[in-house]
Amino acid sequence: MSYLTEVQKLSKAIGMRRMFVKEWGREVYFTTTTPAEAGKALQLRGNDKSQAEAWAAQVCIKALDEDGKRLFTNDDYDGLKNTQFSHVFGLLVDEMDKVTPVDEVVDSFTKTRG
Repeated sequence: MSYLTEVQKLSKAIGMRRMFVKEWGREVYFTTTTPAEAGKALQLRGNDKSQAEAWAAQVCIKALDEDGKRLFTNDDYDGLKNTQFSHVFGLLVDEMDKVTPVDEVVDSFTKTRG
């Protein structure tokens, strides 16, 4: 098995995390943001410059339901960035960008291989 294959398996073992968004009255699920997803968020926001618009783009791409399906489509971005929830986007993105400790990854990976 190549090292890349091993790293990809470790990445998949991390799984979804969640955060209850009081303002929305629901759990929002997500996985840690990958470099590719960060690039998609940049592409989606195009010429928009504010931090809040960047957060809205990342939430648009990364927010999932409990089944792992996206809550928003790319077409929802313009609507999202014009809501009063920039503080919620910031909190969600902070959680999405947290790095999972290595011991948790290894433990998850070991359980999935088991």
